[in-house]
Amino acid sequence: MARLIDSVIGHRDVWTGLRQQMEAEKLPHALAFSGPAGIGKRRVAWAFAQALLCDSTQAPCGECPSCLRVAGGQSESVLYVEPSKNTIKLEAAREILAFLNLRRLGRARVVLIDGAQNLNPQAANALLKIIEEPPAQTYFVLIVSAWSQLLPTLRSRLQARHFNPLSEAEIQKLETEPVPTWMLRSARGSFSQLEAFRDPQSDEIRKLTLGLLAGALAGQREGLEHLLEHSKDREVAGRAIAFLQQLLRDWSVLGTGELLHADLESSLAALPPLPSEQRLALWRKAHQLEQDLNAHVDRFLLFENFFRSVPGI
Repeated sequence: MARLIDSVIGHRDVWTGLRQQMEAEKLPHALAFSGPAGIGKRRVAWAFAQALLCDSTQAPCGECPSCLRVAGGQSESVLYVEPSKNTIKLEAAREILAFLNLRRLGRARVVLIDGAQNLNPQAANALLKIIEEPPAQTYFVLIVSAWSQLLPTLRSRLQARHFNPLSEAEIQKLETEPVPTWMLRSARGSFSQLEAFRDPQSDEIRKLTLGLLAGALAGQREGLEHLLEHSKDREVAGRAIAFLQQLLRDWSVLGTGELLHADLESSLAALPPLPSEQRLALWRKAHQLEQDLNAHVDRFLLFENFFRSVPGI
């Protein structure tokens, strides 16, 4: 049997709501699945497409030809669109329009737009009318990290379905071996984040990031230099910034049992004391690093500026 929904961990509230609307024949023709990356939104979207196209009255059955084609990624009734180089351009919108101009062969047609926050204005505008007034039995699912990332003109034509991060217990269900506590907690409910942490370099990066913080507080450059040696691409720099944000958060909640990086508690406790308002200022600086990195500011300059800013707080 190839029932895609059976492979989904969590999100039963979203799935139940969709099924109820299908059974009541009150299903909206355009939906946005929003929530953090790596929690299963795409899996649910494909399961939803399978249910819409299933030939059985007990959809999705996972056995009929339609279900099997969707499960194999070979359905002529599903068009899957994703970003190319972090952008969905006008050409992709034209592909969608051409797909919808073809004669419908199955019970429905489904357009899945993954990373829909990356639709450029031209592509989004080209789709507005067809999303608002689609052909019969046509459904759109736009998958986004956050509802607010969509253009207002798109949001007005969509119904949102929010996906919560997975619980630690739900992530553990996907694992065949025990997961280090810091990985599980730092993933914050995202399976893709957990996969990224499996890279042996991740543990080294988080300890180098702690070295940056400790060195900056002491006015010593050694930790900065070590981190810069290992942050030679945007992905590594992004991971270091995420760890810096988490370590600053942990530093502020020492002694509560709520640390993401519990194995580093003694090292965090050894950091020099700072008033809470100064720790908050550091945390804000760490989040500004993330914004600057996304704006393509030089990553070496980012960490250098953070280092220089700490003693002056």
